[in-house]
Amino acid sequence: MIPVRFTAIALSALLLAASVTSCIRINPLKADFTQKTGQTVAKTYKVGSFDVLDAAGCDVRVTVGIPDGTARLEGPAESVDKTEISCKRGVLSVGISKLRSAEQKPTLYVTLNTLREITATVSSNVKFDNGISAERIELTATTAGSIDIPSITAQSCEINSTTAATVIIGTLSTGTIEACATTAADIRIKGGSAQRVDLVANTAGSINCSGMHALAGEASAETGSNIKCSVKDLSSSQSNSGGHISNH
Repeated sequence: MIPVRFTAIALSALLLAASVTSCIRINPLKADFTQKTGQTVAKTYKVGSFDVLDAAGCDVRVTVGIPDGTARLEGPAESVDKTEISCKRGVLSVGISKLRSAEQKPTLYVTLNTLREITATVSSNVKFDNGISAERIELTATTAGSIDIPSITAQSCEINSTTAATVIIGTLSTGTIEACATTAADIRIKGGSAQRVDLVANTAGSINCSGMHALAGEASAETGSNIKCSVKDLSSSQSNSGGHISNH
């Protein structure tokens, strides 16, 4: 039952990666202020209130705990001009199109109160300067995207990483966590605690949460995947087709 659910989520993430940039074009924000220093351009935007972040193709640096949300885009002029930002119905989206391999990606610096959903696709790197706290947090990384957060405190947390993507969390304190890594993707949780975990890895996916102690949970590893965990009562542990589960 768990693998089917997570497969559907992973497919949705791939469809989002293909469509996010075209969605932004519907109503992109205009910069309130533009500054140029040499070959570097910085644009500042009024983004309003949001608690969902979608990033495709560019890097994002996030600072939470600040009531008024701001966004500042910095990078080479050519790549900044190819980047579009929108903020609508609580969702901040940033996407870049037709960036050549030799071009440097721009970086979006974001400040806001908190986030409940973060998506990083198409080689986007979303990195947090500090930890986040929310009732429920959902993280999705796909197509070589990455999410890096020092700490998370939440009643529930859902993490999906697929297609060579990476999610890294320093410490996670939560009631329940559902984590799925597929298609050479990686999930790493270095420390923390959880009441219950549901872990799924397949097609060379990897989950390492051995530093986070959980009271109960289930784990499933298939097709060359690997799971490392620390669960007191691991009620179900299924591995086949070269999958491996290590519970300490």
